[in-house]
Amino acid sequence: MLLTNAYVLLGNFVFQKRDVLLKQGKIARIMPCGFLQDEETLDCEGSYLLPGLIDVHTHGCDGVDVMDGGYETINRMSRFMAKNGVTSFLPTSMTMGYEDIKSAFLSVKEAYEKGCDGANVMGINMEGPYINPKKAGAQDPKFVKSASIEEFCELQEVSGGLIKLVTVAPEMPGNMEFIRQASALGVHVSCGHSEADYDKIIEAKENGADHMTHLYNAMTPLTHRDPNAVGAALTSDELFCEVICDGIHLHRAAVLTAYKMKGADRMLFISDSMMATGLPDGQYKIGSLDVWVRDGIARIAEGNLAGSTAKLLNCVKKAVEFGIPLEDAVKIASLTPAKSVGIDHTKGSIEIGKDADVILVGQDLALQRTIIGGKTVFCSKV
Repeated sequence: MLLTNAYVLLGNFVFQKRDVLLKQGKIARIMPCGFLQDEETLDCEGSYLLPGLIDVHTHGCDGVDVMDGGYETINRMSRFMAKNGVTSFLPTSMTMGYEDIKSAFLSVKEAYEKGCDGANVMGINMEGPYINPKKAGAQDPKFVKSASIEEFCELQEVSGGLIKLVTVAPEMPGNMEFIRQASALGVHVSCGHSEADYDKIIEAKENGADHMTHLYNAMTPLTHRDPNAVGAALTSDELFCEVICDGIHLHRAAVLTAYKMKGADRMLFISDSMMATGLPDGQYKIGSLDVWVRDGIARIAEGNLAGSTAKLLNCVKKAVEFGIPLEDAVKIASLTPAKSVGIDHTKGSIEIGKDADVILVGQDLALQRTIIGGKTVFCSKV
């Protein structure tokens, strides 16, 4: 497939008008307009060609939850993601019992091995149960436990080695040693759902943690005498920081603070979406907990936010509204999340040799087409 006359966001995240040839599932050539020919040609005049978005933290959408289990659950998520500009994602588990987590991981493994109809499953994000019950948020505190490397390795074996990211509260008993052990195995460890202070987050970083789960949310806040977890995250160059840029979880100034301190190379947008995403207000579930969605805002009975109903492309749009340049907003939702979980060698940017996972959007950023592995899986035009 030859995509012609597009404003292409190239690998250096600068827009240039180019033709892009997709062949055998890869980005084969990028040339000035008019230099290439192909039997299947799509004129993209007036459109932006962007790298496909990558959501490394999503619990569900379109009426399904990762913890439901079953291949069709993950495949349904995959189709929905593709229809909304996401070309790769990490199904994200919840704090529940061992057997429920195991069942969910087996489903993700099946989807990974069999393949899905839409976005690629690139691994698993294990959010809990190794968290602090006082910062559980919409996680079920009755299932919270101290981290166990033995249990984790069993689940990693069950998943076929797909766990890319695991959230840990570093202040809980035994969890710091777990951080050291899990990171030594090549797993990305994220600090989150935590009451850790500044020093404890720095210690976790020194033991291998490289990630912060939904920055600002479910962690100790930054104050002028106690910088706490947020202060450690913002001032540590090595830490990737997830941000839910939906206009609900964070004030515009909080998003811009993270952007100005972390930059587009260490800040990554996530949806943290739950099963109500794409559906009307009503009662739903996230993991084992009931959720009520009103005006698009999801909360559990205690009033805590319960993930989001956000779509990642809408987070990019919101970031642009907040004042982040489009080039950086896209990078924060594509290449940076890819880097954060170690898949940037094939995903996340428009470069020769990388997977042909791209999206076409209009000047208003409305999605026109999603192409995964060189094949169109969604098109807004008949």
